[in-house]
Amino acid sequence: MMEVSRREKQAGILPDSDVDAYMKAISVEGLKSNLQTDYILKILGLDICADTMAGDAMRRGISGGQKKRLTTVDQFGKKFKESQVGKNLEEEISKPFDKSKNQKGALSLTKYSLTKWELFKACSVREFLLMKRNSFIYIFKTTQLLIIASITMTVLLRTRMAVDAIHASYYMGALFYGLIILLVDGFPETQMTVSRLAVFYKHRELCFYPAWAYAIPSAILKVPVSLLEAFVWTTLTYYVIGYSPEFGRFLRQFLLLFLVHLTSTSMFRFVASVLQTAVASTAVGSLTIVIASVFGGFVIAKPAMPVWLAWGFWISPLTYGEIGLTVNEFLAPRWEKVISGNTSIGQQTLESRGLNFHGYFYWISVGALIGMTVLLNIGFTMALTFLKPPGNSRAIISREKYNQLQGKTNDSGFFDQDKILTEAPAKSSTEPKKGVLVFFIFSSIFT
Repeated sequence: MMEVSRREKQAGILPDSDVDAYMKAISVEGLKSNLQTDYILKILGLDICADTMAGDAMRRGISGGQKKRLTTVDQFGKKFKESQVGKNLEEEISKPFDKSKNQKGALSLTKYSLTKWELFKACSVREFLLMKRNSFIYIFKTTQLLIIASITMTVLLRTRMAVDAIHASYYMGALFYGLIILLVDGFPETQMTVSRLAVFYKHRELCFYPAWAYAIPSAILKVPVSLLEAFVWTTLTYYVIGYSPEFGRFLRQFLLLFLVHLTSTSMFRFVASVLQTAVASTAVGSLTIVIASVFGGFVIAKPAMPVWLAWGFWISPLTYGEIGLTVNEFLAPRWEKVISGNTSIGQQTLESRGLNFHGYFYWISVGALIGMTVLLNIGFTMALTFLKPPGNSRAIISREKYNQLQGKTNDSGFFDQDKILTEAPAKSSTEPKKGVLVFFIFSSIFT
């Protein structure tokens, strides 16, 4: 805008006051809403539904008339081409362009219209808005987790379990059950990611923003959700079930469950970005849960695994969750009672499951889960960057445009009777007439 003002002064041009005020208003950066957008919404009568979702087959959205005004796809284009401005523009474009007369100020040297920081902020605001619109899902997940935790802590009450070799297996099972619950709790991320891919690919092709600007806010804004889910589960179950009473061990269990949930959401987000369809993502996501559970070190103990399947133990996120939680619990002072030789109850329990690691393996598990989360989010970003959208994009066009493309209407938008009558005799006279046949069948039935 400063460049336009400078050139107007040089040329002695006095712009219209209203147009000048409008141009300056829409050029201001950093505003929450753009005046140009608000102005267009007001003209089209869409200002009353500016924050309403368009809707689809499953969600109620704006009305039919508002949807028509929301889509520009023929009268506007036709009228513009017929206008003098449109004719002058078409004539000017049809001439070869002399690059020597090019103005440096008129060139865009960047692919995107905003800076990287502005793109990141815009995508963060958009992701937060989408999370607010899907708030029911997060509330439902938290409520579900609350109910399951309440049932779990009534089944495994600490008053019924002692610190001995027999009840150590109960504690081990309770730890693994918590891991499974938080792993499955991230599964809805699959459907939410798939439902947004169509819009993302359209925005990517139109150079609205790069894939990283979409992927990074999606990962960062899920951190509070993972914190909440892990906090609800740990707070309700830790002391009621009767794990080691040290507060530091409570915080360690909370940290590890948080990282497991964060890894879970990242994993299902990556699966959805690669497979891109709801059916395939759901099937592979369910298979991923089964594989992670089987190789997690509880369903099949590490010593019982074949040598050629040992790799599965180390790639499962539940493995590191199981190692960290069991080391945190069974190396506590209350499990140091010696039962045979120099082996304590805690060490015997860990050895029976093949999880007899040193205490520092807790922090190795924390680092492994963080690394998995980072790698999965990098894979998510790469998939959004390089993979093509599934199928062809289908633009929504008006019925008049469709009929015109099919040759049923003329340029004025009315049915071309001459064309229809000309094409009608081309069909074979021996072709069965379905309408007559159906009428004959119904008339025979009712008579």
